[in-house]
Amino acid sequence: MEKDAHLVELSMLQSYPVASQDDRQRRYVADLADRYPLAGKVQWFNPGSSTGWEEWIMAGCQDEEAYRCVRAPEDSAHS
Repeated sequence: MEKDAHLVELSMLQSYPVASQDDRQRRYVADLADRYPLAGKVQWFNPGSSTGWEEWIMAGCQDEEAYRCVRAPEDSAHS
């Protein structure tokens, strides 16, 4: 978790998306969402395997659900 911890922290505090190829780290953050709702708000994409992220970035990351690695418990009722 240490390698991308600063990216996850920035994402939780400032709503910046995480761009990382570390899918294992993404799964770890997703597992934390049950206990830590802020972790459920993290948007994460893998620039090597995710699709459509370039257009999403160019559009200003307006879609808050796009690339969400997990959903916070209060959001899951809306899906």
